[in-house]
Amino acid sequence: MRRLSDEYAKALYEIAAEASHEEIISSQLKDISGVIAENPEYIKLLDNPSIDKSERVALAREAFAGANEYLLNFLLLLTEARGMSELPDCAARFCELYDEAHDIVRAELISAVNIDEKRQESIKQKLEAKTGKKVVLTQKTDPALLGGALLRYSGRQIDMSVRSSLNKLSEIISKSDV
Repeated sequence: MRRLSDEYAKALYEIAAEASHEEIISSQLKDISGVIAENPEYIKLLDNPSIDKSERVALAREAFAGANEYLLNFLLLLTEARGMSELPDCAARFCELYDEAHDIVRAELISAVNIDEKRQESIKQKLEAKTGKKVVLTQKTDPALLGGALLRYSGRQIDMSVRSSLNKLSEIISKSDV
């Protein structure tokens, strides 16, 4: 089904870009996807074949009334086709298309403890210089790293964690005749 959600997302993105509504639709898609993720039963309701199509569409129209007109029409189309289960993948692909079109790289910085904003900004600027793109950096903590950090972006991973170093050291020791 991934191909179907890709096609839906691409069609929505093309319409949004043509109308210069990509930014608002991207933002609203993230918000709606978050609400849907917290309420997965709602997707089941909107995809339920035992509920009349007009009733499902009316529920969706009411729930998403504040959405951009293009996005609302898209959501109603998904509801009519009982394809709301595709929404999370559509939203993710739409955001990828938005990022590609606007030279944005999303990066995740994971560390054992919180990294202060000044250091995060420094990492962000260095990554922007390296990629030539605008970087949106999110920071998470994972005490299992023990120290150091892990940086993920564009399918790449830079692992400078203490856990990784200890694992490598353990591997070397286990392979040696010590």
